[in-house]
Amino acid sequence: MDDVIDVTTLDGQDVRVKVIIFASGKIARDAEAAMRTQIRKDVMEKASKMNLEDFLREILFKKLASTLGPNLKKIAPLRRIEIRKLEIKENFAK
Repeated sequence: MDDVIDVTTLDGQDVRVKVIIFASGKIARDAEAAMRTQIRKDVMEKASKMNLEDFLREILFKKLASTLGPNLKKIAPLRRIEIRKLEIKENFAK
């Protein structure tokens, strides 16, 4: 399951975070929607409390992905969560 989340950091930088989630098996549509809602809420909350440098550090050292896991595992069994791409606003695709 993929998701694209547009967030604004504490220092006002607009960032697009692309997340991919690998599940242990098939996921029901309602569970998938609940996971998307939860991951968007968590990523937006984290980004709004950090400046861009700290947010990038969290992503590079996989701390962000590891903090997202416990909340999502309550909804459906997961194998892995990865941040596959990050774009800063001036580089957004048009």
